[in-house]
Amino acid sequence: MRARLLAVAGLALAACAPAPSGSSSDANRVRAGMSVREVVDVLGPAGVWDVARDGTIRCSAHIYGEMTDPRWVHVLYADNAVTRATDGHASPCGR
Repeated sequence: MRARLLAVAGLALAACAPAPSGSSSDANRVRAGMSVREVVDVLGPAGVWDVARDGTIRCSAHIYGEMTDPRWVHVLYADNAVTRATDGHASPCGR
């Protein structure tokens, strides 16, 4: 009975954990010139957005490895197109 209860509790906790939205191999698939939508298709939704006062996106941050060693992929934009992506950050853009 106790083992069954622990298994159910473990499954419940796993279901509550957000799914990783990127990985280092996925970051390599982000290319200059990609649209925001294309980045989301590759990395999943961003956990953090850095948006300028005029509403243009400057950076999106995509987290992965949350359970063991959280890391962020930073994707930088100009005119809503990727200029570059970097991986392995310990925090989101601008933090």
